[in-house]
Amino acid sequence: MTGRPYGHYCPVAKTLELVGGRWTLLIVRELLVGPQRFTDLHLALEGIPRNLLADRLRHLEAHGIVTQAWGPLGRDGRLLRDPVVVGLARRHAVAPAQIVLRWHLEHGLAFTARSSARERIAQNIALFDFALGPEDLELMRSLDAGRAPERDPERHGH
Repeated sequence: MTGRPYGHYCPVAKTLELVGGRWTLLIVRELLVGPQRFTDLHLALEGIPRNLLADRLRHLEAHGIVTQAWGPLGRDGRLLRDPVVVGLARRHAVAPAQIVLRWHLEHGLAFTARSSARERIAQNIALFDFALGPEDLELMRSLDAGRAPERDPERHGH
């Protein structure tokens, strides 16, 4: 950022110095309303390339602004039955949910995976015994259909 820094006088100015660029400001504006899924945020910010959005979110996270994933496993089980997820689970000898949750970890997303089944709770915790490689991450990236979720978390709860 060029010019005189005013961060030590005003917390808002300090924040603006941090976020700086136009896209980052627009991202912050969208997130002030509340948490959003990556796809929803991408749709709301018409014209921003996906890779730039991901880079800006990583930048914000690196400066203490945390991105959260609400409902990281989906709501209808479709994601956990997807052939890509099932194939990666077989390759790594883990459950499909572990693949999805590990993907969230690899992207620095905070999440809560809820379950009342002891076996699933144990699986949700055992995410550090394996890692997704670059080719695995690319396969997971292919799952993004670029559409908004079928259920609105604001109307149906998280």
